[in-house]
Amino acid sequence: MSYLLSILAGAFVAVMISINGILTNVVGTQSAAILFSSIALFLAATISSGRKPKKRIKAPLWMYFGGIFNVITIWLNNLAFGKITVSALLALSLLGQVVVSAVVDHFALFGATEQKMDRFKIIGFIIISIGLIVLTFPLEGEGVFAVVITLITGFMVVFTRILNAELAKVKNLQISVFWNFLVGTIGIIILSKTLYQTPIIDTYLSLSKINPWLLTGGIFAVASILITNYISPRIASYYLTLFLFIGQIFTGLLIDIALEGSFHVRNFIGGMLVLAGLYFNLYFDNIKKNEEKS
Repeated sequence: MSYLLSILAGAFVAVMISINGILTNVVGTQSAAILFSSIALFLAATISSGRKPKKRIKAPLWMYFGGIFNVITIWLNNLAFGKITVSALLALSLLGQVVVSAVVDHFALFGATEQKMDRFKIIGFIIISIGLIVLTFPLEGEGVFAVVITLITGFMVVFTRILNAELAKVKNLQISVFWNFLVGTIGIIILSKTLYQTPIIDTYLSLSKINPWLLTGGIFAVASILITNYISPRIASYYLTLFLFIGQIFTGLLIDIALEGSFHVRNFIGGMLVLAGLYFNLYFDNIKKNEEKS
């Protein structure tokens, strides 16, 4: 069940990124990030209203920083959208996530389930990397810039997921999501106002002029985070990342078809290679677990 939920959460992420990217083309990077975060915050506040924390203890301050990493992810994704395909964007983000997740699992950081790297995981990782190369290259011009910032979003996604999951253990899923978007919304407003002098009031007044469906990205984001926070303690970070990718990449392929009106065979082959690498890792991981039980 956790694997299926991971795939669903990944699909939601792909839809969210696409909607936010289109919104960015309409109102600009900073205004799109502000609108997205504000709507997600309103929804998260509604869901968490009246909820009581699981434990009557004070959560460490660092657990609330997930929203900071989240706002960086949103901003960078909006910058990269349109410069490379949705499939490539998601694939590059995965590469960053896989690297960080493998380190987290290998050293059992942040309370993660220990999953040591072995030769089979390395082989699986090589297959996944080949798939990512097929999905992403060749690149030129702004695509190179998009590659760099999208890799960074992969790091940010894992840190956001870990911090939100840790906060959810102390509080609960709904309160964790609320704090994620509260901190993120405050962060993006400060960033937009100080660095870009984005007119905040004008941004909110433009709501009535925007097609309503372009404002639904926050709904998919909240749903994805709720699901991810729920399953994070139940599945190793490395495999959570990869199953999220399955949902992301194949939803991304469908979105690319919808936006460009054509099917990219190269993207499909790349996605299948990544899936093959995932299956390779899971297959030998299951064999190892069965040997330890017997």
